[in-house]
Amino acid sequence: MLKGSDTKEGNELGMFVAKGAVEAQGGSIRFESAENKGTTFFVKIPLGQKPTTPKEK
Repeated sequence: MLKGSDTKEGNELGMFVAKGAVEAQGGSIRFESAENKGTTFFVKIPLGQKPTTPKEK
């Protein structure tokens, strides 16, 4: 398990990018937070599937 920073600074851009990357692979991302304990992130990515691409207009 990876441990992130203990600071509360940031603009959440990293989560936006991570969510897009995970969902593009057909996966999902969620989190659970506990006061004074921190936040745990859960990422599911299916194996053996082709990544999705944005539909062309």
